Amino acid sequence: MMKLSIRRVTEGDARQLWVWANDPDVRLASFQSGRISWKVHRDWFRERLQDPLTYMYLVLDGEGSPVGVVRFQSSDHPPRHAIVSITIAPKYRRRGFGSSALGLAALQVGRESSISILTAHIRTVNRASLQTFLNAGFQDQGTTMMNGESTHRLVLELGSLTEHERGRPDQGRIRDQD
Repeated sequence: MMKLSIRRVTEGDARQLWVWANDPDVRLASFQSGRISWKVHRDWFRERLQDPLTYMYLVLDGEGSPVGVVRFQSSDHPPRHAIVSITIAPKYRRRGFGSSALGLAALQVGRESSISILTAHIRTVNRASLQTFLNAGFQDQGTTMMNGESTHRLVLELGSLTEHERGRPDQGRIRDQD
């Protein structure tokens, strides 16, 4: 697999993330399946960039092309906890990039913040995402209802995730913001 790198998302990434967010497969996998207007996305995106509890990373391939985005939404309650979401560009799906991107981004958010526990909620019908998170080291804590749907609750404790334990110390690198 090619090396991946990540960097913090910037204002210039807004349109790419909007395109990915409106991809039909992404909409089907999401809790809210309706199309997202540019205005709604732009407002949401600007809020996320200004929110000190949001960490968003653009994942890049070896040539610097965007592979996907990983977002961690932290909160004050419970402390050191964040909800994680990921979107992978269509041409990179089902090729193992998702779990590598999650691992790389998890290491980085652990370096940049006090976040120590990551949680993801995956719809039970979304087997590909479930496998991606399991491959990245998340533990399945069982199913629960969320937004009227059955979901898997997956948890990763960052203290258990080190570059050595991931077995990929040279698999990716962190880039400073451009």
